[in-house]
Parts: sequence; C-alpha cells; structure tokens
Amino acid sequence: MPFEAGPGLLLVFMDLGDKVNEAEFHEWYGEEHVPLRTSTLSTFHTATRFEAIDGKQPQWAAMYTISDNTVFGREEYTKLRANRSPREADLVNRLALLDRRVSSYTMEVYDGSLPRSLQIYKLTSDPSANPSPKSEPPALVIYTAVTPKDSTSKAEFEALLTSAEHRYAKLPGFIRVRRFAPVDTGRTGLSVPQGEKKDIGAVLEVAEFSNGSITDEEAYQALTAWYDEALEPMVSYIERRPFKLYKDYEPTAALKQ
Repeated sequence: MPFEAGPGLLLVFMDLGDKVNEAEFHEWYGEEHVPLRTSTLSTFHTATRFEAIDGKQPQWAAMYTISDNTVFGREEYTKLRANRSPREADLVNRLALLDRRVSSYTMEVYDGSLPRSLQIYKLTSDPSANPSPKSEPPALVIYTAVTPKDSTSKAEFEALLTSAEHRYAKLPGFIRVRRFAPVDTGRTGLSVPQGEKKDIGAVLEVAEFSNGSITDEEAYQALTAWYDEALEPMVSYIERRPFKLYKDYEPTAALKQ
C-alpha cells in the first residue's frame, strides 16, 4: 500500500505466550531487531521499548517515532522484513501475538501552553511532535485508543479530547500528548484466530510523562474516571493501557543526518 509523506508512529505490541521465553525475546529484540532499524533507517528518530504496568496482555510494546511514513513502502525498510534472519523468523512464528500498527499524525501536538484548533489535519513540521533523535524518552506512556460512534458529533468529540489534554497537562511530569490515526495494521500470532477482525481504535492518543508513577496519583485516577465517563456515550470502543520505560535505543542513522 502507498504511504503518505509526513511524520508518524510505528507501534508494536507483543505477547510472548508459552512458546517464547523472556530471555530469548529480549536478546533478539534488543540485539538484532531494533539495531537493524536504528542503524540503517535515518527516518527512525526514536526507538523505545515499554513494559505494561497494568498486569494485562500484551505485556510488551515498542514505539518508534518516524520522520516520514513513506519509508514503510521503500525497499530500505521492506527488505528488513522480507529478509528476516532464521532466528527472527523462528521466534516471530512462536509469538502468541504480534500487533503492528503504523499511524500518522492527525492533530497538532498540545504541549500545555499553545492554543489549538479543533480542525483535524496532518502534522508536517512541528519539531516538538516529531522528536529529534536526541530527545529523552518518557518514563511512562499511556495509550488510549477510541473509536467514536457514527452518531457522535465530531466537534463535541474533539472538544472532549482537547479538554482531556488540558487536564493531562496539569499532572506531575507531563511531557506532551500526541494523537494519531492508524494507516496500516496487522495482527498475527498463535493466539490470533484466523480471519480475526479487531477494532484497535480510529484515534490513538499517546500521553507521555517523566513521572513513572503517575498512575498512582489521585489526580490521574480522577482524570481517567472523568474521561471514561465522558467518553462512554460517544464511543463504540475504548482501551487504555499504561506502559513504563524498559529500554531506549540510540537512533544512530538519524543522528548522522
């Protein structure tokens, strides 16, 4: 499929299941899978791995900030998947879940200080929304995926998301909120029924914090309780998952640019 030019996000969730042990998973992902991308693809501006803190599956996530989504259609990227090593091919075939999502920006970034519009548009140049390769990784990310109902007013839905972003900005350690729309997704693995179709959300909200224990704060719990209650009549699907930082990788190819 063709990918539009512009910044985006590659988000991968993984559930090991009982056919892959954690030691071999970390060895493969950290020593082979990530370095192959960060050392050759200058469009990969950040590469960070996270671990779920809510006790749910999938337990592991990897998040890559991409400066140009067209890389996913170019040979420099597709060859990495087409020419997998025997180790990678074997391990991927044993995973319980590999949930890969490519997204594009749908909203300007809200950093707690700038006014914002309710108009949806693809972000193309804001450096704060497309982190430089030298950006510090967040200690914790909160992924909220939602699909608005057909009957939901777009203006009211956007107003609610904007209100939530302002409330996030008041929490300790707030860095930013970014919003994305999925443009390419794929779910494979031993736990995925053949032909399964799963709603993963039409909007992905990524809230980032330097405070790794923000989910224990009363202010955060009050915010999410308010948010869920407000979203409930507007959406047909909602999922919120908190993940803590596991490891950050230096994007060596991007740093050479």
